[in-house]
Amino acid sequence: MEEHVKEIIVMQNNKGVTLIEVLIALVVLLIVFMGLIQASILSIEHNLRNEIREEAVRIATDNLTTARSASFDSVIDSGPDTITRNIRNISNFPFTVTRTVTDLNTDNKQVSIRVTYKYRDETYNYDLITTVRRQ
Repeated sequence: MEEHVKEIIVMQNNKGVTLIEVLIALVVLLIVFMGLIQASILSIEHNLRNEIREEAVRIATDNLTTARSASFDSVIDSGPDTITRNIRNISNFPFTVTRTVTDLNTDNKQVSIRVTYKYRDETYNYDLITTVRRQ
């Protein structure tokens, strides 16, 4: 009979979850969610950086296309021009465009387009080079 009483007492003590167990579970969940939030922030940061770089590529390509479609004699150097674009929640993000033209000979010119931008205290450059011939 004594063993039967001990079993009942032991079973009565295992009815619920203790406060310590709940706190440990909450701490584990907190650590997991902090990691997920950090990964999300990092992903958003990389996506924004890629969008800015893609915009620099578009600007350089547009400028290069303009230089290639212009008449041979009108393709000349252009000093640093600032172009601003709205990217996500950044309004008027500045890009600096510089075109350098080098005469290779009387019928050929080398056109270099450099797009420079600054993001998070780092300066980035994107360069495109082509050759333009006299028609």
